[in-house]
Amino acid sequence: IANLSFDEFIQYSFHQLLLRDPEQVLQEGRAEELNLIAPTFTDISIDYQKQTLTFYETTLLKLQEYDPSAFNSAQKLHYDFYHWWLTDQISLRNYPQFRTTALKAINLNNFFLGLYPVDSANSANQYLSELAKLPLQYDALLHILKDRKEKGIVEPDVLLGHIVDQFTQLTSLSAADDPINQHFSQVLTDIEIDGDKKQELLQQTQTLITDQIRPKQINLKNYLETLLPQAPTEIGLSQYPEGENYYHAILAHHLTSSMTVNEAYQTGESELAQVQIKINHAFETLGFDNELSLAERYAQLAESAVMVAADDVVSTFEDLISTAEVNLVDVFNLNSIPELVVVASHQDGYYPAAANGSAPGQFVVDNRFARPYFEMPSLSYHEGVPGHHYQSSITQSLQLPLLRTQPRLNAYVEGWALYVEKLAHEHGWYNGNERANLGRLQWEALRAARLIADIGVNTKNWTWDEAISFMSDNTGLSQGAVSGFAARFVVNPAQATAYTTGMLEILALREEAQQQKGAYFNLADFHQAILGSGPLPISLLREQLNPANN
Repeated sequence: IANLSFDEFIQYSFHQLLLRDPEQVLQEGRAEELNLIAPTFTDISIDYQKQTLTFYETTLLKLQEYDPSAFNSAQKLHYDFYHWWLTDQISLRNYPQFRTTALKAINLNNFFLGLYPVDSANSANQYLSELAKLPLQYDALLHILKDRKEKGIVEPDVLLGHIVDQFTQLTSLSAADDPINQHFSQVLTDIEIDGDKKQELLQQTQTLITDQIRPKQINLKNYLETLLPQAPTEIGLSQYPEGENYYHAILAHHLTSSMTVNEAYQTGESELAQVQIKINHAFETLGFDNELSLAERYAQLAESAVMVAADDVVSTFEDLISTAEVNLVDVFNLNSIPELVVVASHQDGYYPAAANGSAPGQFVVDNRFARPYFEMPSLSYHEGVPGHHYQSSITQSLQLPLLRTQPRLNAYVEGWALYVEKLAHEHGWYNGNERANLGRLQWEALRAARLIADIGVNTKNWTWDEAISFMSDNTGLSQGAVSGFAARFVVNPAQATAYTTGMLEILALREEAQQQKGAYFNLADFHQAILGSGPLPISLLREQLNPANN
């Protein structure tokens, strides 16, 4: 790569770094784009992780050989972004002992449960060849967990017990009932393949599971069980050697700014207090007794709520999306975006449209039960339009190198989605429905409470029960409803901090633009500037929106 131009270098080097994680490449449907010739799982071994870190460090050194003074404005932004991203990734990868945890035990087989593409007899044979290498992954994970133990790191008992339970269930299955065999059997049914050949392939699969994979899984399970008596009751990173240093690194990664732990904590406290004032005012407007606890008032709200029948959940969300698309006219410079479909599921979430236009965006919604209407509008705006779907679709349409569109920056992505929940209320999309506004405010309070609790757990020695009680008391949600968020602080530390901080950064940028431009400020143009820049760390987004730079 010595003689590559800057544009060639950022494309080639970034693509090579992405290929260090082939499972992620497959997950994002970029195998052809990145010339991933043969599907393969991502090596989790310590040696491979060290090699990958070296690749990142070498790439950063090479990047710094280019002279930014010779760049045009677009190239300068690419350079600044790449420098930030490489530095961020190196910072995280300097703590490999926290990168792969025991939780990997229960999803190490995911590659063979739908990620590996099987569409012919030949690819079915290749699937088996790759499956034969899975035992090496279990060996690598065992080695990693022993290394973590030597470094004084054992999963909290609340997490390790769950992992052991899940892994015990898996290893007790027969080869025929193993998820890998079940999945492969279904795949072979869906492709054209001779019946005898199918049985031969399934027999080979079951033999692999019985003779090679299951013994490695059982060996790993047995080791995890030996760790159970040593598993700490504390759940935060600060209890481990270098744990708090890693938390600082992962917090900076998610916030994409120079905000310190204490500043983030204080931001969360201030925002939570402000949201609770609004909640109290909304309840008072509706005639609720503010002497009651939040939980009691939200329980009364739920008891008197308009309920949407399970059969009507999808159509109600479709109506909310359609109305939002009409309302966009007032606050956005309309962009052509892919279709968004609402899909019945067992969870709520969003899956982006295919970059090549072959599949629409999907807003998946849990329609197994009736749900109160007051919870639905803000979820629709967050996941759909103008939240994740609008933002990700515009990002896909930008003529930018993959470097600028592929990395997921949580402060930008989740901050935007939370921002538009508030925007919708500011512009009357809730049609004066104070109950729906209370649904929005409850979730806004949760994002601020999660910010506080995540930092509390990982730097202030909060216990599991303290984190759950704090979130429940300050949002009105039940302890059962918030327990999953407490688990996130353990398995994905600092991720929950990006929502509130990202939203507040966008609001601050908007206020600054209003002050600078006065009567010339145009909200639609501001939104276009945010989305038209593509995902950027907060520090670079601020520079990009500064009129002095434009």
